[in-house]
Amino acid sequence: MQRRSQRLILSGTMYWRFDEDIQFVELDYPRDIQMWSGVPYNIDAVFQSQNGKTYFLKKKYSWEFNDIKMKVSQDSPQPIGEFWLKCPKEMRDSFNRPLSSRQFLNCPQANVSFLCLILMRIWN
Repeated sequence: MQRRSQRLILSGTMYWRFDEDIQFVELDYPRDIQMWSGVPYNIDAVFQSQNGKTYFLKKKYSWEFNDIKMKVSQDSPQPIGEFWLKCPKEMRDSFNRPLSSRQFLNCPQANVSFLCLILMRIWN
């Protein structure tokens, strides 16, 4: 038997489950996001990775969600820049103290650092 294709639609404190096959929101929705223990309100994005794990994104952080235990993992939240983009930890507070061009160019991940710097500016 083929599994139905479903999408979650999140808005503020609520979520809806949309059935792709019948093109309709399932009955008994919306529901409160609080049922997902540890997931904050006003999520920016959610996706399921190829490894089967679900990730919730909000501002500069991601929460890994354990679908079996129905709660976020102990090491959540993680900074998106460091966890997903492998940005150096030193860049986390780079807006509070500017990096010199020498420090920036000597970074082994200079082009990744530049992308991280741009993304961190957007997210702030």
